[in-house]
Amino acid sequence: MAAWRARRLAELTLGHPGAVAAQVDAQLAALAHKVGPVTVNRLIEETLMRVDPEEHEIARAMALETRHVTVRPHVETTGLGYLEADADLKDLLEFSHTLSTIAAVLRDQGCTESLEVRRSLALGVLADPHHAAELLDLPTQRPGAARKHLVLYVHLSDQAITGTEPVGRCETLNTPVLAQQIREWCARSDTHLRVQPVIDLNEHHRVAHYEIPERLHARINLRDQHCAFPWCTRPARACDRDHIVAHGVGGLTCDCNLAPLCRRHHRLKTHTRWTYTAVEPGTYLWTAPHGHTYLTDPTGTRTITGPSTRPGNGCHAPPDDGVTRSRPT
Repeated sequence: MAAWRARRLAELTLGHPGAVAAQVDAQLAALAHKVGPVTVNRLIEETLMRVDPEEHEIARAMALETRHVTVRPHVETTGLGYLEADADLKDLLEFSHTLSTIAAVLRDQGCTESLEVRRSLALGVLADPHHAAELLDLPTQRPGAARKHLVLYVHLSDQAITGTEPVGRCETLNTPVLAQQIREWCARSDTHLRVQPVIDLNEHHRVAHYEIPERLHARINLRDQHCAFPWCTRPARACDRDHIVAHGVGGLTCDCNLAPLCRRHHRLKTHTRWTYTAVEPGTYLWTAPHGHTYLTDPTGTRTITGPSTRPGNGCHAPPDDGVTRSRPT
């Protein structure tokens, strides 16, 4: 394991009982070398939640007491102020979504300010409930412009539902979350709850045409979780679906011939000499233009041949092919 990962593991488990540190080691031993620093932190947090859920529940209950909304004027005479809020995550996400919805309506009405400025103007709209109600109803009155609602994707295993597994997953934010927190969100009167049927990933689905039906989209999302390109962590739900063997040359539209690729890496695969094959559903062997190979699966990326570390910090590096990439998250 790279030195920085070992130090990070030690830092985050310092002060916990030895049994907790041992459990973290056991959980991350097979994964820590395949992921970047942000993912390492997330995996450690998930493991700590699992081995000591009571502590996290106590910390969450204490954090609820610190919720607040504070408005501060700037000391300069600019006429501007500063808004700060600590609130329930679901409320904040829905509030941000509403600001963006109003900002879009203001744009349609002719406002030429930037998105962030229009979001700030939306605060003034929300300060007048009657005006906000009228504005938020506008999209539904225009053909083809129905208002979108915030969708938060959360996952609970059967063990979490029965109470033997304390941790679920918030797919929207790619973070672990206590199962108790998910239960509280679902119990709120302002939550529209939709329970999806169980999808057995061991089954095989195939259709005879090029278009990919929703049930196959859902299976790929759950199986792969993120873009299949090396080191990319964009959620699968936000990716294109790529036929690994092109449909035009006989590739099938089925589980084992579909992979999620974000738009950027989909184009890279289509228009450059990057190639890949499915070792098995959800596991891919990539070959870079210079011959380096990488194995990707839902847990991360492993270098098979070629440089495997970034100079100076021991961190796994994205393929060195001259293409600028965002840092792994």
